[in-house]
Amino acid sequence: MKTSMKIPRTAPADHRIFFFDNLRYFLVLLVVLFHSIASYNNLSDWWTVNDDNFLFFDSVLILLDVFMMPGLFFIAGYFALQSHQGQTTRGFIKKKFNRLGIPWLIGVILVNPVQIYIWNLSCGQSNPGLWHYFVFKIKSALSFYTGLVNLSVQYDQFIQLHYWFINLLFCFFVIFAITKKIKDTLLSKPSVLTTSEPASRLSIFLILFFSGVLIFVFNILIYGLFPIITIPNTWVVIGNLIQFQASRILLYSVCFFLGIYAYHKNWFLAGRVPGHLILWVLTSAILGHFLHETTFSLLKEASKTKAILYTLLHPMFFFSILLTLISLGVRYWNSASKFNRLMAENSYTIYLVHLVFVFIFQLILKDLTAIPVYMKAVIVFILSTGISLLISHFAINKSPRLSAAGIIVIFILGLIVLK
Repeated sequence: MKTSMKIPRTAPADHRIFFFDNLRYFLVLLVVLFHSIASYNNLSDWWTVNDDNFLFFDSVLILLDVFMMPGLFFIAGYFALQSHQGQTTRGFIKKKFNRLGIPWLIGVILVNPVQIYIWNLSCGQSNPGLWHYFVFKIKSALSFYTGLVNLSVQYDQFIQLHYWFINLLFCFFVIFAITKKIKDTLLSKPSVLTTSEPASRLSIFLILFFSGVLIFVFNILIYGLFPIITIPNTWVVIGNLIQFQASRILLYSVCFFLGIYAYHKNWFLAGRVPGHLILWVLTSAILGHFLHETTFSLLKEASKTKAILYTLLHPMFFFSILLTLISLGVRYWNSASKFNRLMAENSYTIYLVHLVFVFIFQLILKDLTAIPVYMKAVIVFILSTGISLLISHFAINKSPRLSAAGIIVIFILGLIVLK
């Protein structure tokens, strides 16, 4: 007879799967790569530094864009219960605000004017000075605009750049904490971890499959109700505080809360991953090919049939890639080596600070026509990642408050010098 025992969550490490730490820093590195090649493709002419194009990078951007951010939301959700352990609801939210909210605030205020300053330098336009852009962006932020982001005039709007993820993640954590508090109050007991047998492969597969179907149906309704939201996905802004792609908000939400559910139900323990690695590699390759072709066709000529096909392929390709990465992680990457620990501990800060360095190196390399485009992307990626890692490891993680003060001081000096 099978038995189960309930135990309180006494230590986060008791239920940790190391490959999720490794997968998180891998996805962050893909984000840096994504931004590094954004200057060298045909799809993002709105990018801060627009250089020569390399057709291969178009395909890379299209495919990376599908699974990077949903994957990060899933992993964040997976660690949510561990992070909440031993915390009150207020204490948990305060902790997340300190870790997410304050860096978000510093980032969106300081990086926005730097972005537009570099954009003007890249375009060869006159620059009235960093202070001018700082004041302009503050005024724009205080308008508390609600509506759609127009990428063709993005520099006249207050946009959050890559910090949208940080703010949306904080909102998800708040919803999670409040929901958990309500649940615990109604049940008159705190949530506990069961040590019963891990979830079956079939149950995991079915939940992921029907999650993909739910996202597909939701997006079809979104496109039907709001025809202005088209492919590529339109960005929505709420009061200049929250920013997201309308057709992906359910995908991000589902991924975050699926991560919580996966941890609670012991998914992937004992190496239980539905299907075989080769199956998911082949499935991802097939779905990725059709998604790639559909996206390019849709960009050339929009049609309802193509939009429906894209909307179906997008979540299915993501969940297929997710299972591929998890299968790889469970089998070959479930260790906390010295290098893995170094990257995992610094991945969040790398995400926070890398974009400014990406802009700077793309600007520096722009007029160096003797360097091939693909080499420029490699140089930007390596230098941006390396400097971000060094800053994170030797400064921010060791003394976050002093580092934040230093960043502000450097920005103030920039206001004085870059007139």
